[in-house]
Amino acid sequence: MASPRDIKKRIKGVKNIQQITRTMEMVAGAKLRRSQSAAQHARPYAEKINSMVHSLGKAAGNIQHPLLKDRPVKKIALAVLTSNKGLCGAFNGNILRKAEDNVLRHASKEYMLFCVGKKARDYFSRRGYKIKKSYMPSDRELELSLIIELVKDLSEGFEKGEYDQVDLIYSQFVSPMVQRPTSLTLIPFTKPSEEEAEQQQRKAEKDKKAAGDYLFEPEPEELMAELIPKYLESQVYNALAQTQAGEHAARLVAMKSASDNAKEVIHTLTLSYNKARQASITKEILEIVSGSEAIKAG
Repeated sequence: MASPRDIKKRIKGVKNIQQITRTMEMVAGAKLRRSQSAAQHARPYAEKINSMVHSLGKAAGNIQHPLLKDRPVKKIALAVLTSNKGLCGAFNGNILRKAEDNVLRHASKEYMLFCVGKKARDYFSRRGYKIKKSYMPSDRELELSLIIELVKDLSEGFEKGEYDQVDLIYSQFVSPMVQRPTSLTLIPFTKPSEEEAEQQQRKAEKDKKAAGDYLFEPEPEELMAELIPKYLESQVYNALAQTQAGEHAARLVAMKSASDNAKEVIHTLTLSYNKARQASITKEILEIVSGSEAIKAG
C-alpha cells in the first residue's frame, strides 16, 4: 500500500487537473453559446440559397457556367473541416474517419486534400496523403477571408480541370450532445450528396412556388454567375459554423466528464489515504504498546 504522503500528493495532483478541466468546461460553455447562435443563424440561409439556386437552375434550363459542368469523375478534391485543438473527445476522430472512408470507398479515384484545421492537416500528413493546401481558422470567430480563399481555391481548381468534383466533410451540429459527420458534394452542385438530396426533397415539398413561376431579371446566366459564388460561400460558412459549434459542444461534454471522473478519483484516493493513515496510526500504537509491555516484562 502506498504511504499517506504519496497518496496525498496524488490527491493534490488530481485536484489541480480538476481545476483545469472545470475552467476549460466553463470556457467551452461560453464559446458554445456564441458559436451555437452563429450555426443556428447560418443554417436557414444556407438551406434557402441552396434550394433557390437548384430551383433557378431547373427553371432556366441549360445555363452555361464553368462550375455547372458535370464530367466523369476521375479526380476528387476533398475539403475536410476539423478543429485546431484537441481535448474534445471523439469529435475530430469521427470527422477524419468519415473523410478516410470517403477516400477508401472510391479507391480507384485520385484524391486531393484541402485541410481546414490543424487536426486534419496533422492526421493526413502523418499518413502520407497528398495535401493540396491547409488553412488554420481562428478559434474565436468565423473568418470570412478564409472562407472566400477556400471557395476561390476550390472553384478555380475545378475550372482548370485539376479535379472533377469537390466534396466537403464537416460536422453537422444537431445538439450539444450530438454532432454528426456529414459529406456534401459542393461542386458541381448539380450532383448533391445523399444528405443534401434528402434535404432538397423535403424543401421542395414545402415550397409552394413552382420552378416554372420564376421571372428572371437580369438574364439567367448573369443571375447564376452572381448567385453561384454566394451559394458556395454560404455552404462553406454554414459547414464551418456547424463544425465550430460541434467542437465546443464536444469539448464541453469531454471536460465535464473529465471533471466528474477526477471527483471520483479524489473520493477513491481520499478513502485510500484514510485507510493508510489509520493503518499507520494503528501500527504506531501497537509499537508503543509492545514497547511498554517489553519494559514491564523486563
